[in-house]
Amino acid sequence: MKLMLSSVLIASLAVASPSAAGPAWQSIGPSPPAVEAPIAVHATSGTVYIGSFGGGVLKSTDGGATFAAANAGLTNLAIAAMAMNPADPDHVVVGTFGGGIFLTVDGGQSWSITAERTGAVTFIAVDPANPQTWFAGYMGGATLKKSLDGGRTWLTSATGIPSTSVWSIVPDPRNPGVVYAATAGAGAFKSTTGGASWTPMPIQPVVWSLALDPSDSSVLYAGVNGDGVFKSIDAGATFARVGSPEVGVVLSLAVDPTDPRQVYAATASGGVAFSKDGGAKWKKTSLGDGIAIAVTMAGDGRVFVGTTFQGAFASMDTGNSDRVLREIAGPELRAINAHNVINIVLDPRDPQHILLGTNDGGLLGSVDGGQHWIDVGNGFLSRSSRRAAYDPNNPGRVYAGSFNGGGLYRSDDNGFTWTRHPIGSPIAYVWSTGVDPFSGAVYAGIQTGEGLWRSTDDAATFARVDRGLINVPRDIVFDASTAGKMFVASIQGLFRSLDGGTTFVRVAAGAFNTVTIDPTNPSVVYGGSQTAGVLKSVNGGASFAPSNAGLVTTFATGRGNGVAVDPTNSATLYVTTEGAGVFKSLDAGATWFAINDGLTDLRLFGLALDPTNPSVLYVSSSYGVFKTMTGGQ
Repeated sequence: MKLMLSSVLIASLAVASPSAAGPAWQSIGPSPPAVEAPIAVHATSGTVYIGSFGGGVLKSTDGGATFAAANAGLTNLAIAAMAMNPADPDHVVVGTFGGGIFLTVDGGQSWSITAERTGAVTFIAVDPANPQTWFAGYMGGATLKKSLDGGRTWLTSATGIPSTSVWSIVPDPRNPGVVYAATAGAGAFKSTTGGASWTPMPIQPVVWSLALDPSDSSVLYAGVNGDGVFKSIDAGATFARVGSPEVGVVLSLAVDPTDPRQVYAATASGGVAFSKDGGAKWKKTSLGDGIAIAVTMAGDGRVFVGTTFQGAFASMDTGNSDRVLREIAGPELRAINAHNVINIVLDPRDPQHILLGTNDGGLLGSVDGGQHWIDVGNGFLSRSSRRAAYDPNNPGRVYAGSFNGGGLYRSDDNGFTWTRHPIGSPIAYVWSTGVDPFSGAVYAGIQTGEGLWRSTDDAATFARVDRGLINVPRDIVFDASTAGKMFVASIQGLFRSLDGGTTFVRVAAGAFNTVTIDPTNPSVVYGGSQTAGVLKSVNGGASFAPSNAGLVTTFATGRGNGVAVDPTNSATLYVTTEGAGVFKSLDAGATWFAINDGLTDLRLFGLALDPTNPSVLYVSSSYGVFKTMTGGQ
């Protein structure tokens, strides 16, 4: 279901084309949203909850045969984490991306915000031996928190875990106080004090998932970032690689409670695999491609799977003898036009061809201006993709970054198949890429504090070039009119080089997300900042001054794409903000005004303008992509 947009596939996908009438901005998907939170199942009552990343919660009371929305009280529908009290299917806790943690005790009839009102929650777990004890994992910041009152209040409980992202938490049901946690950057950790303190376990740094054998707590499985599955038979004291599915990036693991020899693995690009011998050998299930991001087991042995772009699946036979996974909640999920889209890139040779960088949606694309969306991530072994960069000297060649441990990817067929190119450390998070139009050198900015890297051999090898000045690059842009001239926007400031990155000078202080060069006048440069709105240079980037009249500067400018300049009229500009929507200027940034008619979310990340028709623009948020045919007005 990748690669080619056939007539059959088009017919099966939701068509989302803005009409001439109606609001200026209209939602165009993609659909279905990612189902990254583990599906919560109570086999005895037939209760099933599905959390989607943008559509909230769906609930079934008939074992997954039918579903209905259960979102009353949820003020953030980007559900990233979920767990259910195993003793009470009406008691569910969900974590959101940026909106904190919510709780229901009436089976989803109503949700209430807990004491956690902010933060990007990555995982929720409940102690099955004590359902008043819950754990929450975070992306950076607090890292891990604990609740002792059923999820209502939370305290940081991460002593011993460095600042990183926690992606899996497993309390041991047989040994009170024993908890395991997996991180994408610092390995895996064990606590014997109920989370009060943690000690590292001997395993590689990117661990996406952990799972305990329900019959033997000394047996612990770990899914890692390329080498498949590791297993411990001594409660985490030692690990050994036992085997790997066809794709070794294992994002989620689950052990069958009715037969602990059976283990299921959700993988990046390889769907779901299963093992009948404790992880030594693996076979594919019927869901054999795409990014499966969450796999869970019901108490009766049924398998439930959430994916980034294919929806939700389950084995409806309790024995699961055929390993066939069938779609569930299909119509309900496909009706939700939502994905967490962090950036948008239009093919410079064909603006109808679009590539989307997402949070936990994989790599998505369109060949018809967003009317239909497809998974274009064949070979892209990462749950999250970052902004693509087209090579101006090699038609069809594209580079794209990816989330922790994914590194840099290259495509030679216009973004339909990809190969991984190692760069930096094993935890490298490549946020930005760029290709020098004069030298052909490939540059990559690594978000995990590893700076700016350069390759002069088509990404075969890389070396760091920023000399420690630019630890967290966000955007890399080249002046197509002047050889060697480039800009790098970073958390450490806005930098300029006049010699192809051999030396850099900081030309503006502060934290910057993006930089844009006016395509018709390269002496004009715009910087998008995190705290100071838009800054403008009229001397080729030698110095910058604020250009913010009318712009809401209490919010960061969009981190995914920078200021968009109308190539037919350089006085017309657009910029997104992460909280106040999209703004437009008709006087080259001297004044701005909001153009938000039709937007259902004002926290915007991505922005792209069709250079062949500048009235056509795209913006993106945690709730998908919006398109205007009228310049936003």
